[in-house]
Amino acid sequence: MAKLIVLVTIFFIANCSTTTPVNLNKNDKTEIVYTADHNKSQVILYFTNGIRALVDTEVLHSIPWGQAVYKEITPGKHNFFLYMNYMGKSAKRTFCLDIQKGQKIHIKYNTPFILTSKGNVTTIDLKTKKELTPLPFCEIEEKVEPPAKK
Repeated sequence: MAKLIVLVTIFFIANCSTTTPVNLNKNDKTEIVYTADHNKSQVILYFTNGIRALVDTEVLHSIPWGQAVYKEITPGKHNFFLYMNYMGKSAKRTFCLDIQKGQKIHIKYNTPFILTSKGNVTTIDLKTKKELTPLPFCEIEEKVEPPAKK
């Protein structure tokens, strides 16, 4: 019985996921702060490069495990596609955020227990400390330049 308790305790401690600290930059920029954490028992992920973030199908950010990556972003609606490079694009998450001017958003990605399932994403406004509810997908208006005057 004692061996079972020791094994369960070790599994529980090893099963805790890490949390990456995030700082609030004191500037007027509109920013996204990405963090990517995984469960300590998912040893295979120590040999991968973290996750990738695709914003509006154009900008690709690489987010290493356990590090905070700060990126400036334009205000407005943006679609995010996050995935892990493990057995192809796995643990994918797609969502939309409507970002206001000067807002600082923390996008926290945690791997699922089963690595081919959807990843867990939390979005937090760093100024108000409130969790945001992302939309599943948003239509993005194309920015059309007015014709040049002759």
